[in-house]
Amino acid sequence: MCFSYSVHQSKNALPFDPNNLQIPIPGFFFSGFDHPNLPICTSNERWELAEWGLIPSWAQSTEQQRELQNVTLNARSETASEKPAFIDAWNKRPCIVLASGFFEWQHHGKMRMPHYIQHKTEPYLWFAGLYEDVKLESHWTRTYTILTCEANGIMSEIHNAKNRMPLILNNSEIQTWLHGSIQDRKQLCMPQPCNFLKAHHVNPLLNKNSINRNAPWAVESYQKPQTELPF
Repeated sequence: MCFSYSVHQSKNALPFDPNNLQIPIPGFFFSGFDHPNLPICTSNERWELAEWGLIPSWAQSTEQQRELQNVTLNARSETASEKPAFIDAWNKRPCIVLASGFFEWQHHGKMRMPHYIQHKTEPYLWFAGLYEDVKLESHWTRTYTILTCEANGIMSEIHNAKNRMPLILNNSEIQTWLHGSIQDRKQLCMPQPCNFLKAHHVNPLLNKNSINRNAPWAVESYQKPQTELPF
C-alpha cells in the first residue's frame, strides 16, 4: 500500500528531459485522499502532472468518479490485469511515478508509528503506475494509480499490518515498464531487495490529518522521547 509520499528533491538525476517537470513546493507530504497533482512520466517520456487516484473511463457521473478515485490510489500488481477499474490501463497505459520517498505505519497494538522510506543511495524512487484520461467536471484530467506488491523484508517489518509496498522500479527497468510488452511488465511485478531501501522513524504528528503535514519536519528523523523514571 502507498497512500502518502513526498516529492521534494531537485531535478538532478532524473531520467528523460527534466525541463518541463514541475516539482511541487513544498513537497514533503502528500496524501492520496486529497488527490493531489503530482509528477508522472508516460511512454512519451515527458514529465507531467496528474491527479492521484485513477478514474476508469467507464465511470459516468462526477459522484461515481470521485467515489472510485478514493479506492484506486493503489492497484495490486497481482490482480490489476483482471479488475474492471484497471484492466484497460494495465494493457495500454503504464507510467512511472516520481517520489523522493514514501510513508508507512508500523502497528504496535493501538500505537501507529510512521516511517519514511527512501532509496538507499539515490535521491528518487520510481513507482510503477498506470494512468487514465477522463472527463472530470467538464474538463479532461489525467489520473493515475500506484501499483503495489508483496512487502520485502524491511517493509514487512514496517508495514506489519498489511505486508504490502509500492512496486518500485530500478533504473534499468524503467524503459521496460514504459515500452515493454504486457508480459515484460508482469515479470517486473516483484519487490526490490531489502538493501534497495532505507527507513527511519518520523514524527507521530503525521497521524493527525487535521494539521499541515506538508513541511520539512514530516521527513526528518524522529527520536521518541524516553519515558521519565518515577524517581
